[in-house]
Amino acid sequence: MKKDTLVAQTLGIIVHGASGRMGYRQHLVRSILAIREQGGVPLRDGSRVQVAPILVGRNEAKLKELADKHGIEHYTTDLDAALADDRWHVYADFLVTKARVSALNKAIAAGKAIYTEKPSNWLGWPRPPASRTVSSPTFYYKTGVAFLSWLGGHQDAFSMVGGLHAARSLPHLSEIVRLANDSGAVERPELAAARWSSYLTLNGVPA
Repeated sequence: MKKDTLVAQTLGIIVHGASGRMGYRQHLVRSILAIREQGGVPLRDGSRVQVAPILVGRNEAKLKELADKHGIEHYTTDLDAALADDRWHVYADFLVTKARVSALNKAIAAGKAIYTEKPSNWLGWPRPPASRTVSSPTFYYKTGVAFLSWLGGHQDAFSMVGGLHAARSLPHLSEIVRLANDSGAVERPELAAARWSSYLTLNGVPA
């Protein structure tokens, strides 16, 4: 990163379950620390948002080992203290599924932004119809999430690694559009309508 690049904000991330296989390699090393090493996420105004993790888990010695290895300043076995600290804005949960509900409810009550690996219906929470359709509990639940992200203008294309954007049928995606519209979840209606029309045309369906 250039020295004159402005860091507009540092986003504190509670990494719960950091010593587990998924939490450590997939999310801490390959995502959070990779973002940190590249100088943060660039914004349109030329500034950047940097990330700063705090490792949370049960084994303090293991957490210290990981923190020392990767130059991470903060770690703790006290989740409640981390959630009460305003320096940490995001709660990222990488616990085993059966341990996830209690910790997520605490993070929600603390007002944190939430990242969790599994959709909420696997946790026993009730969900509205649009959510059930977007991320129904199969291997392909992320397809619906990526589709809505594209419709809302957060992605330039509806494309996923390994061709998984094709994992949901056109009728399924049509139902997502209908339910998202009915529930007010379409962020930019005109853009979404144009993108959906082009997607239908691409698949041989008159818009």
